[in-house]
Amino acid sequence: MHVHNLVDNLVNDFLAEYHGHTRAAYRTDLTDYLRWCADRGTDPLRAQRRDLAGYRGHLLDAGRAPATVARRLSTLRTFHRYLVDQEVLATSPAQYLRSPRIPASRAPALGPRQLRALTLAADDAHPSVAALVWLLASTGVRVSAACAARTRDLTEGTYSWQLRVAGKGNVVQWLPVTAEVHLRLTRAHHPAADGPLLPWRAGTAMDRRDAYRAVARLAQVAGLQVPVTPHTLRRTFVTLARSAGCPLEDVQDAVGHADARTTRRYDRHQLADDQHPTFVLDRLLHALADSAAPLAVPALPVGRPAGRPVRPGDHPPPSRRRLAAPRAGRPAPHPHSWGADNDLNPPNQPPGRPVHPAVRPSDGRPR
Repeated sequence: MHVHNLVDNLVNDFLAEYHGHTRAAYRTDLTDYLRWCADRGTDPLRAQRRDLAGYRGHLLDAGRAPATVARRLSTLRTFHRYLVDQEVLATSPAQYLRSPRIPASRAPALGPRQLRALTLAADDAHPSVAALVWLLASTGVRVSAACAARTRDLTEGTYSWQLRVAGKGNVVQWLPVTAEVHLRLTRAHHPAADGPLLPWRAGTAMDRRDAYRAVARLAQVAGLQVPVTPHTLRRTFVTLARSAGCPLEDVQDAVGHADARTTRRYDRHQLADDQHPTFVLDRLLHALADSAAPLAVPALPVGRPAGRPVRPGDHPPPSRRRLAAPRAGRPAPHPHSWGADNDLNPPNQPPGRPVHPAVRPSDGRPR
């Protein structure tokens, strides 16, 4: 079989294990990599780590964002790990390939007043746009999951309406739907029809591109001075929920993050200067300084200066060994005094003279 056909079959078998946007992203990344290999005359099944490092440099030189480069290298690691599992390769050349450092995202989140202005403008727009904005802002669901939802996925629960969505990896998640959101969802679709939850033109479902364009236009109508996308509403949900005191793990479960560190990156409230620990401590110290009660600051323990004689108040760390029996005619020393016959002063050493811990206390020989 020709190498080109073999690689195509392996890629198709690899992509068959994934669905939706994950499969589309993997296909895009692998197509770009295979095209680069063809231009260089490199066999993808015999590529070495230096070849993959050259592809990384090619992406960076082409002006690709660090996040894009990191994603494509992650795709190559997953694909080569699949080749090793299928015994096509003995080892993966991408296993220890380093990705570029991704700078911290400074994408904004909306404040309460901005979100209120956006939802008011949404109520005057298309019913599906209003339902989309209210749903994203109140649940933090991914826009792809919201657009893929069907009418049958909206059911009445014990305490509220529930929306069944499929997250990343087709993981099913049930989202609580408030009365305000349910009202706008019923306006957007026909309750008796088993169609898309967010119908768009000609009755077809709204897709991600439609959602991005609709939200961007709506932000301009609302007079917002920041760029707004559906993902902005997801960050807004995390930020406002954390600002209201919701525990991090509850917000993580609500948005379907596998790692709490991802939820923390979404939280824009933590970037506020007045909540930085430096300013929190500064306010505490000012409050204590303005108080009439004097501050009782405990004295910090200090070590005995070199050359100063031993005093009764000097207490070394307690010994981990049992104290030796006192010598004849000599009173038993204090268990915490430097002159004690303990592991710091074996019997064959003068009292008050510590020895190195590598010396055995019983016979003085090295350990």
